[in-house]
Amino acid sequence: MLLAELSTLRLEPGSRLAELNWGPLVTGETARRIGCDAAITPVIVDSNGDVLHVGSSSRSVSPRLRKALNLRDRRCRWPGCSMPPQRCEPHHIRHLADGGRTVLPNLRLYCRFHHGLLHPENARYRTGAGIQLSAP
Repeated sequence: MLLAELSTLRLEPGSRLAELNWGPLVTGETARRIGCDAAITPVIVDSNGDVLHVGSSSRSVSPRLRKALNLRDRRCRWPGCSMPPQRCEPHHIRHLADGGRTVLPNLRLYCRFHHGLLHPENARYRTGAGIQLSAP
């Protein structure tokens, strides 16, 4: 689970770091990457942190939309990469926090390696977790 303020996800100067439920604080860029294809539950809190409203959880890319994305892209969209769509991850061209919508025109498929290149700010977390990315 990741807890982040909207200002953090929008990368507003001076915004607080996001928090992973197991302790570490992460940057807004990392929080955005984690949210790139996750189950998102909006929660509204007051200035004291008291919960005012909990929305319903929704997957940012539904199974139906994922099928359409797989059919349209057919492979990793990185030039020259032929990784099949089943081994790729959806990427929002315009991030949700920036007003991007989870609609087919705003999505592209990238394999794990190339998706990682689109988010270089997370390299230290991937390697720190023992995850090694290698070219497909």
